[in-house]
Amino acid sequence: MLTASLWVVIIKVMGEYMKKILFLLIIFAITLNVFADEEAITSDGRKVLLKDDGTWQYFEQMDSLSLSLIDWTVENKLKNTDKNRYSDEAWLTLVLKNEENKLVKGWRVVVEVKNAFGDLLGQLQLTGGQSKIEPLKTTDATFAFENNQFIDREPYDYLTSYDKNTMTINLIEAKPIY
Repeated sequence: MLTASLWVVIIKVMGEYMKKILFLLIIFAITLNVFADEEAITSDGRKVLLKDDGTWQYFEQMDSLSLSLIDWTVENKLKNTDKNRYSDEAWLTLVLKNEENKLVKGWRVVVEVKNAFGDLLGQLQLTGGQSKIEPLKTTDATFAFENNQFIDREPYDYLTSYDKNTMTINLIEAKPIY
């Protein structure tokens, strides 16, 4: 049986051990922030991202997107094994415009889908890796979302539950490759 004095010694030793672990965790957390990327503004007012590896790049501001969403449609495609479609799909087509005077060689966008009440249904990150857009021109890009009956609130569910009168799709981020 352990005596009370032995318990006091064990608690003191554990307490010192826990203080050391806590101290190391705090130091680790501080060093994570030291090596994080930072944003800076150049003397001419442009925003840049300073990376922890010593490199930098211009930061695309969300209020001046170089791609814009002109229109969108959702088409519900039912299962059709003759066309190698083995489950229902929602086809989301975006019409994007290149607002720059440069050729876009590829792009990634994030769109936000909301219902008529303004409730967020979901965000989709979509990539047109080899999709070129000529300067000041538009392009159509179609993305297929398959129905998985075992997953609730997936993109298929909310894209097919609403229409243009009861759903909005807004571009919230655009990253072109020039």
